Amino acid sequence: MKKILTLLMAVFTATQTLNAQKELHSKIESVKVYTQGAEIYRTAKVQLKQGKNAFKILGLSANLDPKTIQVDGKGFTILSVRHEKDFIKKNTPEKVMELMEKQALLKDSLNMVTMRHSILENEKNLLLKNMNVVGEQGISGSEYQGAITFFTEKFEANTKKIFQVNKDLKELSDQHNLISKQIEALTNKTEEPSSAIHLVIKSDNEINTEFSLHYALSDAGWFPAYDIRAINTESPLSITYKARVFQNS
Repeated sequence: MKKILTLLMAVFTATQTLNAQKELHSKIESVKVYTQGAEIYRTAKVQLKQGKNAFKILGLSANLDPKTIQVDGKGFTILSVRHEKDFIKKNTPEKVMELMEKQALLKDSLNMVTMRHSILENEKNLLLKNMNVVGEQGISGSEYQGAITFFTEKFEANTKKIFQVNKDLKELSDQHNLISKQIEALTNKTEEPSSAIHLVIKSDNEINTEFSLHYALSDAGWFPAYDIRAINTESPLSITYKARVFQNS
């Protein structure tokens, strides 16, 4: 019986810790790139309560080396650090996020211009109905000429507006489709899971603090490139040494 109670207490404690776990996003402070591999330095601000605090740091590269993870900070004690791949929350590249934001703005603009087009079409239909009513009623020559001038001016203004709105619709639609193709090209790969780090911290006091996170990646690096130029055959060569960085994280 005593063993069962002990087991139940352990399960209850683990469940409480899991439920109390807070999700965190960190930001990159610096990156050191080698010819093969890179070191990433991140920071995150946290609010610690007295006692144990459990966090899950999200959005990290799936290809980080767990053996290189280092967590550091002041005013607290790190009790445990555990790494896992996160198959639920994927890493969305920053470029894709930017394109998706632009696409959302274009979608709003398209909706606004489409509504404007609908209003102008209704205006055109209303003008046609009014013109037919005037024609059916029969009016004198001077009134007829005035009506013709009125409706001609209104139709001309309406047609110009519809023409411009159609141009705007086509331009916005083309931009929207182009961004969709860019997003598809960038995401048309096997989607990789992201990484998460489970962190348990003990604090003697309630404090607002910051911790640093450092780890290494293997799928990044740089290779040398040379830019060689000459003004003419008699002038000395100008050689510029460059570093080309690559990363697949």
